[in-house]
Amino acid sequence: MHVQKKNKYIAILLFAAVGAGVLVWASLDSNWIKTMSVEEYLGKAVNLKQQQIQLYGKVAGTADANGGGFDLKGSQGGLMHLSYDKTYPSNFKVGADVLVNGQVDEKGGITINSILTKCPSRYTSRKTK
Repeated sequence: MHVQKKNKYIAILLFAAVGAGVLVWASLDSNWIKTMSVEEYLGKAVNLKQQQIQLYGKVAGTADANGGGFDLKGSQGGLMHLSYDKTYPSNFKVGADVLVNGQVDEKGGITINSILTKCPSRYTSRKTK
């Protein structure tokens, strides 16, 4: 009986060690998409070249409805200009919460793949009768 119990504990420890190894590998892998605020990006842009990222913030300043670019403002006041030449989502406007998906280029700029906006109707309370 002691041999079976010992083998069971060894299997559990081996499983835990493999799991911990996978977690360490995943946290070090540069192909994972990093989600960060504007302020975090501004502090780390040099180290993020060629990586996929997601930036969240509010549309600030002038946003040209036909594309061209807009300013993204972080919750702590950080501000950055992003170039975008595609059509914006329908509820894209100054003050809207957005999530920008893109890749950091060699110069630290972002090539935007998509923009997601928060749908206000999903986050407002419904009136009860």
